[in-house]
Amino acid sequence: MGAHISTILPFSMPLSIDSYISEIPDVEYRKSLCSSRFMKTVRCQYFEGPIVVKFFVKPSHSYTFKDYIEKLEFVRQKLSNIPNVVPFRRVFETEKAGYLLREFFFISLYDRISTRPFLQTIEKKWIVFQLLCGLRDCHSKQVYHGDIKIENIMMTSWNWVYLVDFSCFKPKFLPEDNPADFSYFYDSSSRRVCYIAPERFLRSDEEYVGELTDKMDIFSLGCVIAELFLEGTPLFTLSQLLKYRQGEYDPVSALLNKVEDPEVKSLICHMISLDPEKRLSAEEYLEKWKNKVFPDYFYTFLYQYINSIMEHSQKRYSGVNEKLLYIDDYIDRIYQDLDKIAYSLGFDDYENIFRKISLSKFLYGNSITRFEIYEQSVPIVKSVSFDNGVLIFLSLIISSIRNAIKPNSRIVACDILLIFSYRTTDETKHDLCLPYLVSLLNDDVPSVRMAALYTITHLLASVTIITPINIHLFSEYILPMLNRLVVDPNPCVRTLYASCISSIVNTAQRFLNMAEAFRLGGILESTDNETELDENSSSIIMTYDNSLDYLKKAFREHVISLLTDTNSNVRRSLMGSIESLCMFFCKQEADDLILSHLITYLNDKDWMLRYSFFDHIVGIVTYVGKQGLEEYIMPLMIQALTDIEEFVVAKVISSLTSMTELGLFQKSMVWNLLAILLRFTLHPNALIRIGEFVSFYSFSKLSRKPFLRCDIIDITEIALLENLHTQISRPIFDLATSWAMQSEKSLFWKSSKSKESFMSLRHVNGSKFQFFSTSIFSSEDEIEKATCFNENICLSEDDEQWIIKLKNLGMTASDEWKLNLLKDYIWKIAQISL
Repeated sequence: MGAHISTILPFSMPLSIDSYISEIPDVEYRKSLCSSRFMKTVRCQYFEGPIVVKFFVKPSHSYTFKDYIEKLEFVRQKLSNIPNVVPFRRVFETEKAGYLLREFFFISLYDRISTRPFLQTIEKKWIVFQLLCGLRDCHSKQVYHGDIKIENIMMTSWNWVYLVDFSCFKPKFLPEDNPADFSYFYDSSSRRVCYIAPERFLRSDEEYVGELTDKMDIFSLGCVIAELFLEGTPLFTLSQLLKYRQGEYDPVSALLNKVEDPEVKSLICHMISLDPEKRLSAEEYLEKWKNKVFPDYFYTFLYQYINSIMEHSQKRYSGVNEKLLYIDDYIDRIYQDLDKIAYSLGFDDYENIFRKISLSKFLYGNSITRFEIYEQSVPIVKSVSFDNGVLIFLSLIISSIRNAIKPNSRIVACDILLIFSYRTTDETKHDLCLPYLVSLLNDDVPSVRMAALYTITHLLASVTIITPINIHLFSEYILPMLNRLVVDPNPCVRTLYASCISSIVNTAQRFLNMAEAFRLGGILESTDNETELDENSSSIIMTYDNSLDYLKKAFREHVISLLTDTNSNVRRSLMGSIESLCMFFCKQEADDLILSHLITYLNDKDWMLRYSFFDHIVGIVTYVGKQGLEEYIMPLMIQALTDIEEFVVAKVISSLTSMTELGLFQKSMVWNLLAILLRFTLHPNALIRIGEFVSFYSFSKLSRKPFLRCDIIDITEIALLENLHTQISRPIFDLATSWAMQSEKSLFWKSSKSKESFMSLRHVNGSKFQFFSTSIFSSEDEIEKATCFNENICLSEDDEQWIIKLKNLGMTASDEWKLNLLKDYIWKIAQISL
């Protein structure tokens, strides 16, 4: 395999590829990768994983590769512990051929340049830095590559690079007047791209003597860097390189002026100097372009850190069955070192941004309330530099997230991804992060699906600008995945989606508005001219109204499914999104779709669902208007004042207070409500007695007895609280409720039985309300004379026995009027409790 066989005619293989691969034990042929005239390259399966096998068919059985095998073994031993380098792991020959074996990589730098999402500047610099480090370490061992080109640089999915296919067996020098040898040995891809140093091309009268040098590798690497920053445009073809050698071609004016970064351009120009003596060593380039091309943290932290976690994980898990566990180690290690990473990358506010709140701690507990806490712990950073290395860690996380074995590792990865995403561009968020998160929505573990959904929601909410190619991101990509969440078998996932749907709806509408801005600006037309679209594709530009109708139709189905979900937790969680959903749908749809379903929640056995209804009713009422308030909401709220769960009653009063402060009631309505609600200042429950109702009381500017111990001049909340009469005690209230539950022979409760319902209301003239029990407040004197057991009230013998029991519990004469005012309420509660 040297220069002396370059003139030999190419050999045809007398046997099939399988016959050659069968000579390698424990290896199975999979597919052919490259069949150049020089060597055949195939992918095979070894018991430890996929491998690449290169083999050269011997021209005769007497031909030997002994010298080349010794050189390759020397290279393997020297490079065995060097990062960013993968020598051939095994080299041997048989009677048929010579074989070179190494690990298989799924992608090369050549492939990665043209793969979305495209590499950003900081990623390119990180790749170049690794290549220089790898070359520096090789040269320190007196090992030279000889054939550095973009196809011989392999990459992992997290942008860790490897130099492969060291070519000490190829000819070191080539004739400048005969391209046959170059094509035979070095142009395996048939691209005619040539990155071989100019001094390696010799005239026919020059002696082909010498060894590879570090300067030759530097030139080749400079060409690779140029192609990387030129987005895949080769710096030299063979003919251009030969002209460059003669001074007849200038790559700077032809191509390098397109490199935007002047320091990168300076680095490339220096590395491809025609004079080898002007080129520096890899070590010198790293030092000279420090803080110019390469940030300081590349040297002080990043390179050593990434290399250390990879070395540690791979040493810890060496068995075949555990080979993927190192991915969990990557994630756990980065999560534990978040503060260190933030500090090293120069985040001034890292203490506030990187708070370690593990999603796993509450996802496994199926708690939804923790999401609100977590949201506050990761503030959105408005103005940051995105050239900060976060993208390098993001690449490591997203490449590991789907292959992590432990569910908790996938959850933690979502945690890290969300935190880091606030330091990246919007394009990175939806092009790089989003696809990996969406894939987790199909995870078998519900807590992982929840983590992915939560992260997607907040990731999309933080996007301020989309690219024209992503204008149909929701309709074509996100919505089909969300359809599965509505019918997810786990109620916790549906519950979380119900809490996130308002944010998702708002984001979808925001994206639609941006798409419309693109359309009005004429951006979409130029984009579509570059893209072939199927005539049935939804990518065809629709009008704004049609697109909005499409979103409404899709989300309408989701909302109906969540509103009618059999699990009350799902419906309760949806209540937090109702106000935003009302704004998204038109008023008629909000009334027909949402309000009609919400009313049924008041009959649900789950008191927390009823509580949640009244907790969010104020926002709903402000949208549906006064007519909806009078026709639907107000009667239900008055009825709910007799809810058996006192937390619900307290929330109803609080909501009525808020509506009053917003001016949703006419003045006459306020006084009628006050006539009902004043009696609750005597209730034994502190939340009902002195909660937000005090604001309602203060709003009314009422200072009348008997609810106050004395008149007050300056009506404030503190003054009202200090002068309110004491409430009826809980034991007396409970005993009175028991009395009402056994009221068959009672005359005391007879008047309460005759009323339709406690504090009910009727329509007057089709629009206004009149309350049954307001007559006792017609004057101050009547209120003060309202007592419980006077001569006008008839009591049965059974009633008198209950009165004795009440007095034994401590009921005094001053408590009698309180019990009288609460009589209708107590009786209603008693009947509901039966």
